[in-house]
Amino acid sequence: MKTPDPEKKSLETLSQFRRLILACECASLLHDLGKLSSHFIRAKSSDYKETDRHAGILEWPEEPVPENARSFFQTPVVRFWPKRSDPAPRFLKGVLFAHFLSAHHGYERMNNSTEIQEFLKFLQACDRKSSAEDKANPSDQAKQPYLQTFKSTVFGMEELLDPQRLDELRSELWEEMREISLSRPVSARRKLLPLLEGYFSWGLAETRRSANDLTLFHHSYSVATYFKIGLASYLLEGKLPQDLEEIEQAILIAEVEGDPEEGDLRKLRLLIEEKYPLGNFFFQSYNHYYFLISPAAIPLKGELKKMGEKVLGKRIRIQCFLVPDEGWEVPLLRKKYTVPEGENAVLLGLEDFIRKDYFDTLFSKRLEHIEEGLTFQGLIKRTKQVLELARWEKAQELQAEIKSLSRHLQNLEKGLQLGRLTPLKQKEYLIKRKKLRLLKKELEVLRRGKDLRKLFKSEEEWEDFRQRTLLFVDKVFSWLHPPDPIQVSRTWEGGGAPALIALRFILRKGPSFSRLMAMTEECKKFISQLSERVGRPTTISPTFATFKVQRDKLVKESKIIYEKIFGKMKGRLPMTILPPGEHHGEILSAQEWELKRARKGKGTLALEFSNGVRWELPGTLGNGEEDRYYLYFLLKNRFHGGTRRGLLLPEKILIPAYRLRKGDLIEVLVPKAQNLL
Repeated sequence: MKTPDPEKKSLETLSQFRRLILACECASLLHDLGKLSSHFIRAKSSDYKETDRHAGILEWPEEPVPENARSFFQTPVVRFWPKRSDPAPRFLKGVLFAHFLSAHHGYERMNNSTEIQEFLKFLQACDRKSSAEDKANPSDQAKQPYLQTFKSTVFGMEELLDPQRLDELRSELWEEMREISLSRPVSARRKLLPLLEGYFSWGLAETRRSANDLTLFHHSYSVATYFKIGLASYLLEGKLPQDLEEIEQAILIAEVEGDPEEGDLRKLRLLIEEKYPLGNFFFQSYNHYYFLISPAAIPLKGELKKMGEKVLGKRIRIQCFLVPDEGWEVPLLRKKYTVPEGENAVLLGLEDFIRKDYFDTLFSKRLEHIEEGLTFQGLIKRTKQVLELARWEKAQELQAEIKSLSRHLQNLEKGLQLGRLTPLKQKEYLIKRKKLRLLKKELEVLRRGKDLRKLFKSEEEWEDFRQRTLLFVDKVFSWLHPPDPIQVSRTWEGGGAPALIALRFILRKGPSFSRLMAMTEECKKFISQLSERVGRPTTISPTFATFKVQRDKLVKESKIIYEKIFGKMKGRLPMTILPPGEHHGEILSAQEWELKRARKGKGTLALEFSNGVRWELPGTLGNGEEDRYYLYFLLKNRFHGGTRRGLLLPEKILIPAYRLRKGDLIEVLVPKAQNLL
């Protein structure tokens, strides 16, 4: 396909190619179907040694793949390329939908042409991007025994997984898929998406504890969304991503005036996900609906708003935001909650949880899993070495680049003085002169660090230090988030920098869009169970609902359900009951409570604060082990400037619950009206 003309791209471009996009999305949704099996759980367990072969599911003996599905998988992707458009690109030559299942982990192991590898690089990048964001680089020491494999919610509530049940579910899924015509991708996606959500929600994409808080459906939906975004970017701009860092993303927020209505989201999803397939829904905040889309679609916002007005009237408003490079930063807009007279409302503080960046309390691994005997202070020391080495090596690269660029500019300057440069060469000269200036600024920043080579007496000592540090990087740092020495030097100079880097790049599970989607689902589960106890809500969204019920009953029933779903999140995901009237803006705020007493019980942790509030938290994992994955608290650092324990942050530290003690000031999110449940 010719590179699209930016002036001519429109929603009609996506509409023209929607069968291709949706067919590839269906295949992406099915790419990890082999993980819905006892084999996958066994292959990833701590007590079995079995090669993971989930990607070869189409060749498993006696696998009940229905004929319509097998026919679809053997179909060339190029068959869905519109006949009236430009010729299909070379990279689609030879690509089958079966490759989505068989090649999403390793195109290099396949004997294919250069063209097909370009396509499979893109597929693999989507899978790697989703996995890296969701898993947060867990340690293999967190593997679970086959018959003691637990799945967790994003809020830390665990349940035992039955591996044999997964095989039964997979057989049922194949049988259900007999009724789906995958050769008709528009109708197939409508049927396939809810079907897979029902079955894949039983399975796991990652079995290691602390990375087991997202289901197989979350991962499959994430990969399919990234593939959809990347393909839309190609069709609009002519660039197919080849690496996970090239998959750029943006957030589209559709605000629908008034209280949320049941059909609003369905209409928006049909428009944005299907009619003009540019992304997928992942989050709802009252009457704001969030979609992950291709940045190439942002210039089409005006067209999309007109289409939105056709289905939802003039009450729709659309905003678009680029997702920052450094982690996720979800824009959360101010809302006005209205509680009618004669009703009471329940509000869960999910938006405030995200806004306050409380993801830093969700650790992905224990330090002893990184290195035996590793302490927080040891981690800080080792992290400093990593950053110092990264800065030094980057400085060497910049020096060499500056030297080469300077020589080239000298030659161009001679031509400029003699008047021999063409307009194109004159433009090249200006661009490279600006680049040289920026490189020198970056080098100036990096030179604030140590000249490491001068610290070692011999080449052997230097190489030993370098190898030990690189080994630590391989063991600890996620390949998705390597430390950026220039960014660190510019932004985080000072004593708190190494600890912040450790949190950002080693221990943190960030708010990936699939994790935000999972949080929304947990909140919807809460509202649904509450509705079964107190009656149908008048107004409903995933985190806010109004009921015609007395306040005392609403408080009582809400507490019971909260303990089952969010028990480990007290103080971080608060809940409040709102009386009749209007409530504007942020209802919740961060406060510091002084700990009076912390006591361990049988499977529980009881915390008592000086203000009289008492909490009882589930203190164990599903198998009865002490929970050191989810029970972390943010404290004011009493030893700021030289701590004896904990991980040093500017004025605050994160420590596990089992190390809490009397006098600690714990930061919690509470309703401003002090109505904490």
